[in-house]
Amino acid sequence: MWRRIPILTAALLGSVACRGLLILTPAPEWAVEANAEVRRTRSAYFERATALVAGLDDPANDDATVALALAHACAQEYHAYAQARSVLRGRTDPQRATSLQALESPKEKVRATLPIVQAHRAGKPLRRKDYPG
Repeated sequence: MWRRIPILTAALLGSVACRGLLILTPAPEWAVEANAEVRRTRSAYFERATALVAGLDDPANDDATVALALAHACAQEYHAYAQARSVLRGRTDPQRATSLQALESPKEKVRATLPIVQAHRAGKPLRRKDYPG
């Protein structure tokens, strides 16, 4: 029994019908546009947050507190970023609304902004290509 599995697998992978399953189809147009919007809004949020981090950084507060304050200072850019991400996370409007609500939570705002604060405090400004978003 076990000896037949590699032979059967090789036969299936070599067949024309199986090769058709392995060909990747291009992403739908709406997904390409949504990804471009996520990149654009993430970049705008990153630029705004890095511009404001020096003015909002208070050594008396911990990183998460400063990150949340920074996210609130960049609320317009963060909301645009969260909206763009919610389009990719949900297929229907209720799913997108739930996703947007989750992305607008303080925990997610801290998660998105914390790398910028930590890089600033370390004295090594974060580059856009290294920003996880």
